[in-house]
Amino acid sequence: MTFSKVQKGIALALSFSMLAACGGSSNSSSTTDVDNGSTGGTPGNGTNNQWVAGEFKAKEDFANKCAIVRTGSDPFTGEIYKDTAGTLTDEKMWLRSWNHESYLWYNEVEDVDPANYTTPQAYFEVLKTFAKTASGADKDNFHFAQDTAEYRERTQGGASSGYGIRWRFGSTTPPRELFVVQTEPNSPATTAGFKRGDQILEVDGVDLINGDDVETLNAGLFPENDGQTHTIKVKDTFGIEKTLTVTSGSYEIAAVKATNTFVHDGNTVGYIQFDTFSIADAQTDLINKFTEFRNANVNELVVDLRYNGGGLLALSSQLAYMIAGDVNTNNRSYYTLKYNGKWSDDQVLGFYDQEIDWDNSRFTGVDLPTVALNKVYVISSGSTCSASEALINGLAGIDLDVVLIGGQTCGKPYGFVPTDNCSTTYFTIQFSGVNAKGFGEYSDGFIPKQNPNFQTEIQGCTVTDDLTRPMGDISEGMLSAALYHMETGSCPTVKATKVVNQTGISQKNTGPALHKPDNRFEQMIENNAIITPIKDASN
Repeated sequence: MTFSKVQKGIALALSFSMLAACGGSSNSSSTTDVDNGSTGGTPGNGTNNQWVAGEFKAKEDFANKCAIVRTGSDPFTGEIYKDTAGTLTDEKMWLRSWNHESYLWYNEVEDVDPANYTTPQAYFEVLKTFAKTASGADKDNFHFAQDTAEYRERTQGGASSGYGIRWRFGSTTPPRELFVVQTEPNSPATTAGFKRGDQILEVDGVDLINGDDVETLNAGLFPENDGQTHTIKVKDTFGIEKTLTVTSGSYEIAAVKATNTFVHDGNTVGYIQFDTFSIADAQTDLINKFTEFRNANVNELVVDLRYNGGGLLALSSQLAYMIAGDVNTNNRSYYTLKYNGKWSDDQVLGFYDQEIDWDNSRFTGVDLPTVALNKVYVISSGSTCSASEALINGLAGIDLDVVLIGGQTCGKPYGFVPTDNCSTTYFTIQFSGVNAKGFGEYSDGFIPKQNPNFQTEIQGCTVTDDLTRPMGDISEGMLSAALYHMETGSCPTVKATKVVNQTGISQKNTGPALHKPDNRFEQMIENNAIITPIKDASN
């Protein structure tokens, strides 16, 4: 996965964020001044860092006072590090004050003595709400810290290695099930011949389903570096087995993948698979496709967000406008950021109807194309998050008829600005988003229902992802269900479309597990609702 385009989305967006980050990042040489975690003041640091329950000093009193001081400049920004000599207590007291000022649910955080925690990162883990949602899930699933140098490198530095495969795990223990959901265009996987729905049978000669050599399996499935070559035996959706040779390497993510325009039941239907709002360059692809839709007089639209984890709210707002048009969106709010009442004033985002110059974060004055529809079909799954959910909620907020086809969305009506201090970048929920009607409490996700009764229930049909057909194929389960609903106004009776193990190998239900890649960081970044201030074209 390459970040050359993501840089214009995530990294550029963060550089223009409304909230300023503190400190920088590097693996530069440093000097140390480490305390033992006590709450006593540090001679010479100019600040009393003693913890007193219920009393909070300004975060600036502790910012950039570090137990390990970096020297030199940030290799990504060129700025001189702001680190000064401090202690672990200073770092923890900064976290306490910053979190108390900015955290959306600051009044639900227990004020505990930082001396009870060895590191700032361990202390940060308890600076959150531990409340549950109505479904019993954690209210805050998005509290996270990352080494700043690693964070900068992964969001601003070149490429990451891999095959370009989105996987689906059935079982990680014998009898294991692992399928190819899709591959990125021009990726090593696509070049090698992997297809949607392929079931993995062997890796470098090791039986994936019941084999015990998980070290070989993991090394072959999830390579850590470029240039690693492995052989993988698969069974395709027709039951044909083949052995593919694939070499890991860099590739670019395509935000817009499958598209289609066709006539169904007398209507001209447009279909677009849109996989991420995190790539600002995707604006061009969206503009080109919606120009085609408009010129083809599309009067029914299917927007496939089943794999879209979110990203730039500005791009989400642009897509919403391209769907709904001027009459539906004029002088209407798309997304209002609701803060905790002291960190920032609430901020309103409208429906963006112009192209954006992302290099300078300003509107160009060029109008976006639109199909100006009153109804849209959205295909969803548990991977539909953040800015994708904002699209659903934002359109529902202006009474556009949104029909949801697929699965319950992930439930992330929140966002944050990653903030640095002393070599660590912290992510804490800082705002929620509501639509023009003031609704935004969908922390358990949106649910497709034939007869919705609640605001989190959206008219639509529950349908499983169909790996037996290509994306955009009118016979693919989710798209087919959308077309059936267009025709009848009701949901089809859908057979289970899950690809099953047909190897005939006996099931053991015991044995070593595959080690799934730890992609929590990628999910934290991708699923964040990223806010960027966009200037008028005249500024």
